[in-house]
Amino acid sequence: MTTIAEREELKKCLIELVESEFVNSLLNDVMKEIKRRKRDMEFDKLLEENFKEYEAVFRALA
Repeated sequence: MTTIAEREELKKCLIELVESEFVNSLLNDVMKEIKRRKRDMEFDKLLEENFKEYEAVFRALA
């Protein structure tokens, strides 16, 4: 169990961390990664759909 003084000190430290440039940079990096993964998933889905649609053509060319 933490004391009120310990919680207040922890709160102060967390506020300083959130206000720091590190957290902003970290959040930006996370958002970029989420967007990249979403684009990758959309690309993979489109690629799979195209392969299904043109499967006969690909087999004929092989």
